Amino acid sequence: MAMHEIILLINGKQTNNDTRASRQAMQDQSSPQQSLSPLTVHKSEADLPFVEMSPGYSAQVLHVNLETGVWVSPSRLAPGYRSPRHRHSGEVFGFTNSGSWYYLEQPGAVNQAGSYLYEPAGSDHTQFVPADNEGPVDIWFLISGRIEAVDDEGKTVSSTGAREMLDAYKDACRNAGLKVPDVLIG
Repeated sequence: MAMHEIILLINGKQTNNDTRASRQAMQDQSSPQQSLSPLTVHKSEADLPFVEMSPGYSAQVLHVNLETGVWVSPSRLAPGYRSPRHRHSGEVFGFTNSGSWYYLEQPGAVNQAGSYLYEPAGSDHTQFVPADNEGPVDIWFLISGRIEAVDDEGKTVSSTGAREMLDAYKDACRNAGLKVPDVLIG
């Protein structure tokens, strides 16, 4: 659209046919840019619900990359929740949205609303939510690699990666009577 056409449009001096033509020209000019840009993807909690994975632990699985072994999984932990002791084969990034929690191995490092957590690969810990929390703790996690549950001697007793987490989430949705969600994969 030429500058004089824009000025005419602003001044309201175009006819209906000219206005329609100008609008179409503007859309045509923006179409190539839109077609080259990938579309964003939006998922709501209705699309990807929180489901109980084990007593006191509910999760969403938002995105899984089976090739890299990375998954994004917000978690809600009930007051008094204690995870099995575990370690991560890759890095973990977490952000606490509400509540407070800590690792039994580091009781002075309390995560609370607004806290960011970085876990290096090989980190070994037991997640704990104090019973006096007013409600569930809400944490957003990006996990790379595997989560290995370990016994008191540090030996691996089970291992969960992106594929197993995806399958467990879909099973938990089915068991809760929910539609199997369309988790983002890629």
